[in-house]
Amino acid sequence: MAMIVKRDLSANNKNKILIVVCALAVAAYFGLHYPDLSKKVDHEENMINRRLNRMETRLQTPPEPTTSPAVLQQNLAALDASLLETKARLAQLSARFVPLDKMDRFQNLRLEISNLAEENRLSIQRITGLSENRNNNSSSGQGVRVLEDAANNRFGRPLLSLTARGQFGGIMRFLDQLDGLSHNVSVVRLSIAAIDPADIDQRQPGQPLSFDILMAL
Repeated sequence: MAMIVKRDLSANNKNKILIVVCALAVAAYFGLHYPDLSKKVDHEENMINRRLNRMETRLQTPPEPTTSPAVLQQNLAALDASLLETKARLAQLSARFVPLDKMDRFQNLRLEISNLAEENRLSIQRITGLSENRNNNSSSGQGVRVLEDAANNRFGRPLLSLTARGQFGGIMRFLDQLDGLSHNVSVVRLSIAAIDPADIDQRQPGQPLSFDILMAL
């Protein structure tokens, strides 16, 4: 019969055995988990490098300008001069229009148009728009409202319609001389027709014409 001999291990041997067991446990742990851990570390490192590359791309120094500062300054000065010239031209053009709060100026312009037609031997048949019986007191609110209402159209200006008769030469001179009046007059519609022979005064030379003209003041 076999005999089992029990021997007590010394403290030194116990420590050695414990160290060996711990070493084996650590080796087994890293042998099982290190590959996954290594992959995760590599992935995170790649992501960090990609972020750094994107940041470096965004923070790259912009290229040096090819145009010298002196040339840029000259170009800026030229643009400023062009802007001032455009503003002056716009102010000049705007001054040619009668202000919408000056009814008396519109009435004077209407009178100028009538006189110009008579000077070119045009017989006025009808003229409509801003009639004389309207309130022409420029300081009153009524006059301003009349002009603002009259300007409520696609041209943004009060309109004056004129129907007259005359010779072709007189009509052309009348149209040409509209630019010489005190304020801007823009022809927005024009129609010319020959008059029925039955209505013509045979004593007048040439072919009289009837024309309708719509003007924006």
